[in-house]
Amino acid sequence: MPSTVHLLQHDSLFLLQEKKRDDDAKFKALKDAAYFGEIDKIPRLIRNGANMYRIDEALTGKTLIHLAAGQNQEAVIRTLYAKRSGKVYDPISDPRSFDVDHKNALHDAAVKGHVGPLKALVELKADLSNRDNIEGFTIVHRAAVNQKLEFLKTLKDLKADMDAKCFDKETSLHKASKLGLSEVT
Repeated sequence: MPSTVHLLQHDSLFLLQEKKRDDDAKFKALKDAAYFGEIDKIPRLIRNGANMYRIDEALTGKTLIHLAAGQNQEAVIRTLYAKRSGKVYDPISDPRSFDVDHKNALHDAAVKGHVGPLKALVELKADLSNRDNIEGFTIVHRAAVNQKLEFLKTLKDLKADMDAKCFDKETSLHKASKLGLSEVT
């Protein structure tokens, strides 16, 4: 017959596994709401225990702010930011935070050319000069090589450094030219 200690350990393990499954389900619901722009669901999910500060390992360390920026969900970015715990700088929900490649959410918006999230993130103090740690690309480089002309124009209007150089000492215009992207140059 198993000892009382053994049974308690088994029950504790079961409860921990059950809590993890519950936390995972709540985070998935919150992530889906952020992805699809269901801003009416986000506050309720957070109140019911969904962890908005969780980093999604499946998305290479991206936060919900990164996800929202890449999906053109400006309202989600603003909702998540408003729901922060009140810290001056929260490394997870703050638009200045970055993923494992040192890209902030602006990089996710730049790849797809989403101007709405760009404006929201800059308003919330995201760093326009942020560089990834792979190529040293700034937001301007990322938009240029992805031919996001409206995004580039908005970056220029926002006074982003259009002449910043990446690790190989090339500006975004050099990169675009080498790739044959005449629309950018």
